[in-house]
Amino acid sequence: MKNTKKLLIVALSLLIVSGMAACGSKPAEPIPTHEPMGQSESQAQIPSPLVTYKTAEELEAAVGFSINAPTYLPEGYTANSFTAIGSKLAEIRYQNGEKSITFRMAEGDEDVSGDYNQYSSTESADVAGTSVALKGDGETVALATFARDGFSYSLSFESGVQQAEAVKIIESIYGAAK
Repeated sequence: MKNTKKLLIVALSLLIVSGMAACGSKPAEPIPTHEPMGQSESQAQIPSPLVTYKTAEELEAAVGFSINAPTYLPEGYTANSFTAIGSKLAEIRYQNGEKSITFRMAEGDEDVSGDYNQYSSTESADVAGTSVALKGDGETVALATFARDGFSYSLSFESGVQQAEAVKIIESIYGAAK
């Protein structure tokens, strides 16, 4: 019993001494962070893949191909934005007040719309000899996608348009609008 009591006293003493030593020790130094010369934390960013240009000609030079943009648009729409996305995809946005139409074009045959919505209606139409997917609500078209001559195209209609209007815009891409 005396040995157990002595052992308990020694153990408690060691515990108290080690606790006091830990409390009295100097705090750890923070690890310095290194920033590139001339750059603060707020400046270090991943570059945006979106680059805006002032004209369609500047956009063509950036993407490296001739853009077959629509030559027909519903009344009141004008081009107001020319954007290269990752230097491979051309985007032209047309505006009419609060309404917009977004045209995209890139090399290849993949869907370039960036629109992953589920539409209640999807139809296929032959427009100027090209199969076009027309998606919308059954009454209006919100998205048209197609590929032709090694390029992919999309037209997104923010407010939706009648199918005949969408077809007319697509035909104008190849000069077939009447």
